[in-house]
Amino acid sequence: FVQREAFMLGTVFFERQSARKTKMVFDFDDSIWLQNVSKANQSLSFLKDAQKTAKLIEIADLVLAGNSYLQQYALQYNQQTKLIPTVVDTSHYQSVTDKSGTSICIGWSGSFSTVPYFETIVPVLLRLKKKYGNRIYFKLIGDSTYYNESLELRGTAWTASTELAELAELDIGLMPLPDDEWTKGKCALKGLLYMSMEQVAVLSDVGVNATVVENGIDGFLCRDLESWFDTLSSLIEDASLRRKIARNGRKKVQESYSVASQKSKLIQLLDDLI
Repeated sequence: FVQREAFMLGTVFFERQSARKTKMVFDFDDSIWLQNVSKANQSLSFLKDAQKTAKLIEIADLVLAGNSYLQQYALQYNQQTKLIPTVVDTSHYQSVTDKSGTSICIGWSGSFSTVPYFETIVPVLLRLKKKYGNRIYFKLIGDSTYYNESLELRGTAWTASTELAELAELDIGLMPLPDDEWTKGKCALKGLLYMSMEQVAVLSDVGVNATVVENGIDGFLCRDLESWFDTLSSLIEDASLRRKIARNGRKKVQESYSVASQKSKLIQLLDDLI
């Protein structure tokens, strides 16, 4: 397997040599052919060869794409491209029914490089805080240096050992995204994690998000700040709505975006390759 950005440096010399001796599978779940570099990684941007994506796809015996947008890109270079959606281990990411406190936790999980996505809806969260006061509070997982005084929000670091405990605190999970070529390649992992944890996922109506979530049935899709405000207000005010959407979201992931749901298909593809 050759997977994602860790292999986007340098030439394809070593991969070509390996491909002559064994079968090569290329798996990707981002628009890594774009020269998209976060501020945190700008100093290393000269090392990134975005064109390497196409070269690796061409020499692979099998290509696995995380969504249909990525699949259409890869099919230009290799007809042996199959769609395997990004999945979640639902036996690991499970609902937590024993939540302490009566305030509703609205949260976001990501990395320090994607915090700017979270900040796009800070104006909405400020309006909600003004409207609902102590009925709600906010959580940000992934950047321990983040602080927003107006929201009374201090970020927490992401670690593998604390991830479940941190996520378990959320009642409503947020995934705001701009609508651009980079985000069209994203595979909604944040939303899937929230849904698997039986939390309400509220996502930007961008890219694969609209495929993962059926709006108002197993999650919510928002197009602008006003729809974010209206959706979150409805969820804050209606506990039964939160419970219904959260249950449906968990069911959706189990049926279509869990490890178990895609395991047989992946095993068959690899068996056929061998």
